[in-house]
Amino acid sequence: MRHGDPVAWILAAAVAAMAGSPPAPAAEQAGVAAAVRGRVEIAERAGAVGRLVRSGEPIFLGNAVASGPDAGMQIILLDETTFTIGPNSAVTIDEFVYDTRSRSGKVTASVAKGVFRFVTGHIVRTNPGAMRVNLPVGTIGIRGTAGLGQAGNGTQQVALLGPGGNTDTGSPGGLDLSAGGLLVSLVRAGFGSTLLGDGTWGPPSQFSAETISRLLAALQAAWTGQGAERSPNQQAANAAGESLAEARRRVAALFGYYDTILFAELVGTQEAVQNRDRIGALSPTTTYEQLRAVATGTAYWQQSGVAIVDQRTQAQSGSTYALTLGINFGDRTVGGGNSRVVISTGGTIPSGTALLGAQNFTGLGGPANLTFLSTYQSKTETCGGPCRIKLDATPMNNGGIIANTLDHTLSITRNNGTALGTGSGTTGPRQAGLAP
Repeated sequence: MRHGDPVAWILAAAVAAMAGSPPAPAAEQAGVAAAVRGRVEIAERAGAVGRLVRSGEPIFLGNAVASGPDAGMQIILLDETTFTIGPNSAVTIDEFVYDTRSRSGKVTASVAKGVFRFVTGHIVRTNPGAMRVNLPVGTIGIRGTAGLGQAGNGTQQVALLGPGGNTDTGSPGGLDLSAGGLLVSLVRAGFGSTLLGDGTWGPPSQFSAETISRLLAALQAAWTGQGAERSPNQQAANAAGESLAEARRRVAALFGYYDTILFAELVGTQEAVQNRDRIGALSPTTTYEQLRAVATGTAYWQQSGVAIVDQRTQAQSGSTYALTLGINFGDRTVGGGNSRVVISTGGTIPSGTALLGAQNFTGLGGPANLTFLSTYQSKTETCGGPCRIKLDATPMNNGGIIANTLDHTLSITRNNGTALGTGSGTTGPRQAGLAP
């Protein structure tokens, strides 16, 4: 419209008057449909007419998602928070505010019915308590963890899948359930609560393996084909989900990488993690993109008794080294904490302990080739100053698990750079938790 054009101005005013209000701003994207199985419908808002959603489609703020009797879906929000719903379930992303620089914001979702699972992303890791899930009765306040629940048909149950006190947020995680003016906190993995007849949550109790398995089976039914009523036209229902290829492209466009673990997990069972037929086999060498695909948690690699060759004689030194290396997937760091190399006494190599500082891999790409430089003071032999070490470490994918083992090579030198010894090894499978 040209400035001062009276005809255009009158037409614009007439349109605005007929509409009664200015045009609504475009909806804000909150995430993506990372995996759809069966007939899942999405509506612009709760109560509106829905349409079939396919893997890879964007999810906008306020969209209402509902799954059929033989369907399920996984949603990845832009901060890497994930929601998975099973058959006959409905969820809405009510509020999503996210600052990509500070990784802070707020998430509010509503589950109207069905079975659901969530894993917190960057927002809660930055600010525990910034995520809430509304249920038909009461709410779940989330302090950095994974949870599982069901709602509807007169039943509400919520379980803490963990971790509880040991989370990657640096503060205790857990779930705060509120209803009827009372608050119940879940802080131990495997514990849960059931809504009572008076509209309040029951006291925390350890859920039996059968209860957890029943909830997971209901969540997983869409992908396994078990435990849910099948539609008369299953082929058409499955086609609604499409393949995951488009979903991977969409997720890569949003995050810069495929969220491999989340695609493989689907509903979070160990069997699903190991079944990677849907996404293809993992390459042997872990990439930084794959490390970032593991959204949360801490782990460590450990090996002891690794032989060291004395570079001065090219013979076994009688010394060995032990390696402990931690990784914090949520903080995107390797090393730090109790990460260290310990060189034994009794051989020709100066003994001592070298600490391995934390390295951040947020902006890195390609093969995850890690190098740590450190020093240590030896009581058995001087190195003309501190002894120096160089540790080259490469996480390896195997057993269907990202960064399951670690190849490592250690070089030890005097302070002036003269080579003293070298050794190399491969750890066993990584262990969950902080490095001991």
